[in-house]
Parts: sequence; structure tokens; C-alpha cells
Amino acid sequence: MNFLFGLILSGIVGTLVFFILLLLQPITKKLFSKSWHYYSLFVPLFFLLGGTVIAGALTNGVQHFVIENGNTVFEIGSQTKTSQNPFHIPLAPSFGGMEFNMYPEAGSNEGALPPSPATTITPVIHLFEDQLIARFLIICWALGAILFIGISIRNYLKYRHLLLHNAEHYRHYDCQIPIIISPTTHTPMLIGLLKPIIVLPKMPLEDEQLEVILKHELVHYKRKDLLLKMVGLVAHAVHWFNPAVYILNRQLNIYCELSCDEKVVSEMDLAGKKYYGELILQFLQYGTAQHELPKYAMLSTNLCNSKKISKGD
Repeated sequence: MNFLFGLILSGIVGTLVFFILLLLQPITKKLFSKSWHYYSLFVPLFFLLGGTVIAGALTNGVQHFVIENGNTVFEIGSQTKTSQNPFHIPLAPSFGGMEFNMYPEAGSNEGALPPSPATTITPVIHLFEDQLIARFLIICWALGAILFIGISIRNYLKYRHLLLHNAEHYRHYDCQIPIIISPTTHTPMLIGLLKPIIVLPKMPLEDEQLEVILKHELVHYKRKDLLLKMVGLVAHAVHWFNPAVYILNRQLNIYCELSCDEKVVSEMDLAGKKYYGELILQFLQYGTAQHELPKYAMLSTNLCNSKKISKGD
């Protein structure tokens, strides 16, 4: 029961925080950078993941204070104490000559107080405490999460295999991480979490073009963007049933690229920024000519997406 309640509560809070950020975007786009928008998306991700633990702790607190049948029950560890009249109030106070029994005998409704709000939520709590329902919901959630993770890993391994197939090592440039040339891709990218590599398309590249491309991918590498994308993937797997998480991850990918572009061009003059934009457009046109659209792969970045998502931003 604690896990289900925590999962639902964290999903609700994380979704509300995310939609608040979306509603504020028309204002925040004028005030803050693309990097601010990128990192602000990890606030709802925190609630979606870390909030599950917090909600579970709150659920324990709710369970330790339950009011049933007019008795206040306090659960401390394995001990349970029931107080029938903890404040020593007279059992039958008189108001205007009428006696009001605050603690009626068992089975009697005479003079009883109306049910408190706490007792009205008890059936809802009991619904989650039903072992059969709880097990069924947990099994459905687990199957969905396992299926999502399995499909994601399969797609990633398949995509990585295609990239590395007939790939060549690029040894003409000194870089801190390996560079390969792949005939499969049409756009530069960074891929891999434990052993990241830069993948270049098999096309002629000038030294100036190569320098800009590597600068873009190294920004992703230094910011640990692939690790941050993994956080989004985990949240997606845990809350696979929540449509808002799909939108959140798309926003995360968009602002990951936009904030990287922002960092790359921050020290460029107007001519350099124009050259950078034309370079991205060149890769986009090359991919269209090859009848190949940019592929989304887990734990990868995609330079070609920068131009596409900039148009929609």
C-alpha cells in the first residue's frame, strides 16, 4: 500500500510542477536562458523519483494515526494503544438540560458525534490495503516498467550496432574521447554512457566544420548530458503510465540540444553564429537527401535535431 500510494502521489506532484513550468514558459523564455529551462526540468524529475520515497514516509505517518469507531488509535512500532477518554472529559456533559454522550456504549448510536473527516477517508485507505487489488496493481506496474526498459535497451543496442557496423576510427584529430566515422548516420552525435564516443557521418568535412562539431559534442560530454538523460529514462520507466512523463522527456531532449547550442555560440560573433546555423542546416539537408530522418536513441545526442527543434521553439 505504501509503495502504490507513494507512486501515485509522487506522479501527481511531479506532473503539477511540470505543468506549472510549461505554463510559465511564455514568461521564462524572455527572462532566462535555455540552460535554465534545461536544468529546471529536473525539479519535476526529482519529485517523480525522490518524491516516491517521501510519499512513502508520509503514508507511514497517515497509517500511524487512524480514527475508527470513535476511538483514537496510535500505532507505535508493533504496539497499539487505544484511548477511550484521553482528556478525562465527563462522559455525559449537559447542555441546556440535555445530556450528550460523547463516548456511547458499543453498538449504540445514541448521542454519538457525526463521523470525523478522518473516518471518511478510511475506506479509501482500505482500498489500497486490499491485498488482492494491491498485488494486481503492482504486477501491472512492474510488467509495464520491465517492458519499457526492455524495449529501450533493445532499441539502444540495435542502434549502437548499426552505428558501429563498418565504422572507421578517425585518427586525424586529437580528442579526449574516441571518434568514429559511420556510414549509418547522417548527423554527428555523442553516444554511450560508460564508454562515450563521438560519431561522425561519412561525408567530407572541413577543419573548421569539424572543430565546431566537436565543440558541440564535447559540451554534451563535459555537462554529463548522457547521464542526465538516463535520469529522465528511469523516471519514464517508473511512471510509464503517466502521459505527462512522455512530454517531459521530449522537453528534456529539446532543451538539452538548445542549451548546448547556446553554450557553443556564446563566444561567437554574428558571423560565427551564422556559420554554425548553416552547418546544422547542411546536416539536416544531407539526411533528407539520404532519405534518413534523425533517429532517437537512448543515451545519445543529435546535432541535426538542433535546427528542427529551434524552429518549433
